[in-house]
Amino acid sequence: MRIAVLGAGIIGLWTAFDLTERGFDVVVYADAPSTATTSASAVAVVTPLFPWSLEDHPELFEESLRWYRETLEKFRELNDDGDFMSVMPSFEFGYVDKDGREVLEKGFPASRLEQLSFTEIRKRYLNESIRVENEPDAFDDVTFAINFDADMVNTQKFLPYLEGVLRQRGVRFERKHFETLADLESIAERYLVNCLGIFSRFLFPEVGTEMYPIRGQSHFIPMANDPPYFGVASGHHAVFRHAEGFYLGSYFLSEVKSTWVGHGRSDRSDLRTLPTTTEWELTKKFATETYPILAEAMGFDVPSAPINEVSQVNTGVRPFREIGPVFGTRSVGLKMIVDNFGHGAHGWTIGYGATRKAVDKLIEVLANDEAL
Repeated sequence: MRIAVLGAGIIGLWTAFDLTERGFDVVVYADAPSTATTSASAVAVVTPLFPWSLEDHPELFEESLRWYRETLEKFRELNDDGDFMSVMPSFEFGYVDKDGREVLEKGFPASRLEQLSFTEIRKRYLNESIRVENEPDAFDDVTFAINFDADMVNTQKFLPYLEGVLRQRGVRFERKHFETLADLESIAERYLVNCLGIFSRFLFPEVGTEMYPIRGQSHFIPMANDPPYFGVASGHHAVFRHAEGFYLGSYFLSEVKSTWVGHGRSDRSDLRTLPTTTEWELTKKFATETYPILAEAMGFDVPSAPINEVSQVNTGVRPFREIGPVFGTRSVGLKMIVDNFGHGAHGWTIGYGATRKAVDKLIEVLANDEAL
């Protein structure tokens, strides 16, 4: 039986991968190649610092943690063939929030990270706080750092690698843009898995109404670096120094929750993917002013990142839901649709594990479809 997958980002490719593992014939429909998707714009650091509310949704955190472990295991298994992963010592800086808790990016409790035991971690307190401009005129006074070995995936290597694996398995890739439900009727397959991310809201306004766009912007500086190689992150910003240059990340910016949550169709101008001056200025300040101070606090004597030598800027819009991904089902005419979207900035971290849940849901739909 042939299944249609809508979208060729990391979630769409994982979906096609799992479907072929289970013996299905698959066709992937997308309006851009995988290397031009939001997934390709990311600096993929695979780490379980989930932004979901831990207090309100503890079961989601535990499920996401399982997805993370399954995804990381699959990455490592495939890396023996694809050589797209690396491990880099990283320092995640945190601060004390208004409730007196030590937190990391997106309010993630530092104590919870210490309980995960996903790798050996070390906490280091600063002699004095360091001010970081997290967003325009919004500052964090960081007072400690969590040091751990971060798993990183080269998105520009992995996406073509996984697409190549799928093509070897007979998966077809066809270019198609989905604007209205009529576009669904024009494809031959009856069973579809929707991996269109934030664009699902335009095709299905009633679905994922808690979802809203999160912008991210990454910068690449190609240059030869001698050791040390390490990453520094605080709030929405990060600098990773590696042998071939620098990755600069601004990965959780420009929320437009107020105009999206609880509404139907939304303004597509919220989904712009051109680089913006605000994000450039924030990245420039972090890379040239804050990064060397944070690095020095961790014992590294390195210069600031040479921001004027940036050769490439990638931007993308993530489909974020505070209550996690969507795995709903519905019918449109004769089509049966299973959702697999809404992973936010964590498609790379939980994608494979979460996709297995979506494919399980599809198999359940097939089992109950009286038309078969």
